[in-house]
Order: sequence, then structure tokens, then C-alpha cells
Amino acid sequence: MRIATWCIGGVLGRLEFLCHWLERRLPDVVALQKIRVSEEKFPAEALAGVGYRSEPLRRESWYGVALLARNDGPKPKILDRGLPPGDSPDDDGFLTARIGDLVVSSVYAPFGDPKRRGRAGALAYKVAWLGRLIAHLKEQRTGRDRLVLCGDFNVLPDVPAKRGVLNCTSDEKKQLQEILDTGFVDLYKPVGPLSGAGLNYGFNPKLAPTARLQLVLGSKSMADSVASAWVDLEYRRPVDGLPGRKWPASAPLIVDLADPA
Repeated sequence: MRIATWCIGGVLGRLEFLCHWLERRLPDVVALQKIRVSEEKFPAEALAGVGYRSEPLRRESWYGVALLARNDGPKPKILDRGLPPGDSPDDDGFLTARIGDLVVSSVYAPFGDPKRRGRAGALAYKVAWLGRLIAHLKEQRTGRDRLVLCGDFNVLPDVPAKRGVLNCTSDEKKQLQEILDTGFVDLYKPVGPLSGAGLNYGFNPKLAPTARLQLVLGSKSMADSVASAWVDLEYRRPVDGLPGRKWPASAPLIVDLADPA
């Protein structure tokens, strides 16, 4: 089972890269964030043409998320469209489906829009959203299933806490730790001081070599089944088959799982 997450930053503008990547990497499940397209205009037909079913979620925010699953694999059964109660017009950062023996969520935790809410208001908004996510995970009794949370949590787990710096505050880090404490582990572990994660997310590798926003969190029972986990940095360079094109800052994070015992 190959699971990937990609904060794609506009699926229509980067559809060529996405289709190219899907055909070559053949992931079983893909979580996308920042799709930036309405559900009606989501390119489901183009993705079906390269072998993938798609389930988008976008309401009134500028972001939205989606889940993709291979046509020749289990059909996704949608469980959650937004965090409960799920009736906020801009709450489109959480989409969950059962796909085979996995329950997979695409997660985009809101940055909070400091231009509109101010820094303190943005932090409070994000912390409250993460709190709702934690409450939902506890209610779902995560230990009973093989669950995977994929996405951009807008928290930097590998950077020391910095007061007043969004994505690095102790309040945000506390919420991320509480998510882990509900029964999850980080399935991606950097290998060596320059694993590629810092390069993937636009940080200076000399200053923050393992800085990352995208995470793949899995149930603790899944930790031993991780065969490999890696950042697909080929899609940060000129891409074979797409002459003259180079992917921008973000690149997919891939986790390969062995068959459960």
C-alpha cells in the first residue's frame, strides 16, 4: 500500500504534474490539500483518465482538500466531510474515507488568516480547529482501526517553539502532541541531517534541515508496517517527460506500507 500526501497549491494549474506523477508513482491513496477549485470544477474526469477516483471537498475557503484512490482498488466510502458538526461554510480542511482496510483523512489545518484576525486571533482560530480535530479523533476511538491522517497541519514539529511565530508556538505544538497522544505516530522519520524535508518546504536546510508542515500520521499499530517513507524530490527538479517544466516549492510525501501481519 502506497500512501501519499501533497499540498498541491491549486490542482488545476498543476494538473499536468499531478497526472504525470500518478502515472509514474502509482500511489494507492493520495491526500491533496489546497486544491483551490470548486467541487463542480474539480478535474475528476482527467484524474479518472490516469486511473483514479476522486473525492473533493471545498466550500467557501480558498483551500479545500481531496482524496484520490486507484480505480482498480477498493472504492472509497466517505465518512466525514468537514469536522463535526460540519456545517461551517469555510470548514473544508477535513475529509475522511474508508478505503479497503484503512480509514484515511486529508487534513488542512487553517493558518488562521492573520491579516483578517490578527496574529493572536489567527493562533486562537487554529488552536480551536485542532481542538475540534482532537475531540473527533477521541470520539472515534482511533485504536480500533488502521487510521491515517495525511496533510498540512500548519505546525512545524522539527523546529523549536518560538513565541509569537505562527506554526512554531508552544500552543500549536501542544495540539499536535495531543493528536499523537490519541493513538498516532509520525510515519515519516528523516534519515540523516539533510533528508530532503527542509528542501521540500522551502526552508534553508542549513537553518532548519528537517522543517516540514506535511505529515503522515498513522495508528500506532501501523508503525511496524512502514517499509519506506520519503519526500519525492524528483518533482522539485526538471521532470523527465515534461521538458522545460520544474515543480515549485512543494513535493509529495510518500509512505509505503507492507502488508499487515
